[in-house]
Amino acid sequence: MTAAIILWLIFVAGIIIFITVERYKNKGGKSEADFQNSPVQCNLPTVPDKVGNLPVYEQGLYYLRKNNTLAVKYLTEAAESGDEKAIEKLYEVYYYGITGGTPPIVCDREKAIEIILPFAEKGSVFAQKAMGDYYYYRRSDNDTALEWYLKAADGGNPEAMYQAAELYFFNENGEERKKWLLKAAEQNYADAEFALAGICECSEPPDYKGAVGWYTRAFEHGESDAAAYIGEIYMRGNGVARDEAAAFQWFKKASDNDSVYGTYLVGKCYFDGTGVPQDKVKAIELYTEAAEYDYDAQFALAMCYIDGDGVKKNVKKGVKLLEQSAEDNDNAQSKLAEIYYAGNIVKQDKQRAYELWKKASEQGNCDAVNCLKIYFYETVD
Repeated sequence: MTAAIILWLIFVAGIIIFITVERYKNKGGKSEADFQNSPVQCNLPTVPDKVGNLPVYEQGLYYLRKNNTLAVKYLTEAAESGDEKAIEKLYEVYYYGITGGTPPIVCDREKAIEIILPFAEKGSVFAQKAMGDYYYYRRSDNDTALEWYLKAADGGNPEAMYQAAELYFFNENGEERKKWLLKAAEQNYADAEFALAGICECSEPPDYKGAVGWYTRAFEHGESDAAAYIGEIYMRGNGVARDEAAAFQWFKKASDNDSVYGTYLVGKCYFDGTGVPQDKVKAIELYTEAAEYDYDAQFALAMCYIDGDGVKKNVKKGVKLLEQSAEDNDNAQSKLAEIYYAGNIVKQDKQRAYELWKKASEQGNCDAVNCLKIYFYETVD
């Protein structure tokens, strides 16, 4: 295997890990707005004298945003009896704070951790997983985070299994990582299934059949990006017969299920006329929609504006989109470097060009590697 292919496989694996970790961070818990605006559930009574007939946990829910002192009292009582829902709600009360009710409770995340630590030590799976999140995201202490995640994982929490698996990836322990991903996948945890598909794609030799199987499961369990990855396998013909029409349908499934990457790929199909009749107007609409969040879409749309292809030429707007895309897209980095080196569109800045080509080359971009060699006499290993 050549060094370039090895570098590409490492890069793909890194991208998959980045996507799955970022996805987990974005959807792994409620946002503050979700918590503040969430309605109290359980069909609680509206007549106060009936509240005392409720289970203790539900009494706590009743008083939230009314009398927060009583709410905390009842939630604490329920939590101390081992009620996992009460432990979670008590944690949220301090982690997010409560703006409504008397008295308001100020967001105090350190206090939230202090409150649930005893529950974690007594075996609360929710609390153990929350402790793992705290050490991973707020303290950047991977070792302690892993200890807590493993405790929660042993208690059957699939999110903790997945997080433990990803920490094993960073520790270069592939065997333990796969073990915990498989355990999480047994509970139909989509992020774990998505990661297992990535392992199949990056194995030597690649197991594309296995990848399609895991991506399909992940899509069925709510991971919309997985459909886009299946489409790419069909578009490239990796381990399957190349089928542009099938690829387009998978991209469309991803897009229809709110995958921004899927929307970009549908746009690309329309732009190129791949698997569907060419329609650049439709492509630009889709690129524009996806470009709000997707670096690939930003790059594609930038090139359309710079070249005046499918849209009225607007070089200034194109360069602005390239700057946005260059935060994470190696093609955008290389193209922007070319623009800065030439100095025809923007003020010439060879140092900026060098930095961008260097950054792109570190991601395996062949154009960037060649430009560093030609213009700066620098060879990239």
